[in-house]
Amino acid sequence: MITLRLDGGDKLMKTLNDLPNRVNRSVQREALKVAAEVLRQRVSAGAPREPGAPDLADNIGISTDVRAGRGDVGVGVGVPRGFFYDWFNEFGTVKQAAKPFWRPAFDSDGPRLIKLIAAEMWTALIKRGIGSTRSSGGGVGE
Repeated sequence: MITLRLDGGDKLMKTLNDLPNRVNRSVQREALKVAAEVLRQRVSAGAPREPGAPDLADNIGISTDVRAGRGDVGVGVGVPRGFFYDWFNEFGTVKQAAKPFWRPAFDSDGPRLIKLIAAEMWTALIKRGIGSTRSSGGGVGE
């Protein structure tokens, strides 16, 4: 089991909630895009590569056009429709053993990405002159 402690999360949420909605969403989207790129790179590194193009590993991308709940911000990491077979590799089929690359990326980087998102949000806020102190960031333990 992995547990995550993020010091300063309450302060970060209060700071974000005190902002105009447009600024709040912009700060969140900037931070999510940074973390999504880290995840995209990890997933791509573990994705199958085979001779010839196009390669699944080279077609894992980031989308900021994600439908999130009302007032929520979303960023997605995934593949275009033509590469739907990533799930066959991830979960296996009757004729093919699973060769996961999505789940290992989430498992290895998940806690670090949460802390990265928080750090990026503070950085974006400080760049805008909002808040001058940042929390220590917390730690991850098992």
